[in-house]
Amino acid sequence: MSAHTDNEIVIAAPLALVWDVANDVERWPELFAGEYAAAEVLEREEERVRFRLTTVPGPDGRAYSWVSERCLDRGRGTVEARRVEPGPFRYVHLFQSFTATAAGTRLRWVQDFEARPDAPFTDEEMRRRIDAGARANLRRHRDVIEALAASGVSR
Repeated sequence: MSAHTDNEIVIAAPLALVWDVANDVERWPELFAGEYAAAEVLEREEERVRFRLTTVPGPDGRAYSWVSERCLDRGRGTVEARRVEPGPFRYVHLFQSFTATAAGTRLRWVQDFEARPDAPFTDEEMRRRIDAGARANLRRHRDVIEALAASGVSR
């Protein structure tokens, strides 16, 4: 089996600002409120960043950590990402697109993944969790970036 989510939001801000803020990995604990306790960049090149994410501890007190990689194509307005350390997944792939619109910037997240047979959750359970989390996190991105745009921040 495998699972797929596809979510998007329009952010009333210029594409360059949305791109810069959304791809600032060190800022993710703010952009993904309540999800990540830390985001540490391990390697950075012009169009690639490898980083370690650590979650906020859950109700059981456990935090999880893994390495991911993002390949950025600013000219096309796309990002392809994957978990390097997949943990309980066979794979996790993420595609993001940033598109200028009359109302601002459309930010779209498409996630594809498959749980390993020994994972403590099913693909469908994780799909529901990732889908709900993506919608909440896109709203958080919108709120943070629109506040920056309103304050006159250009990057």
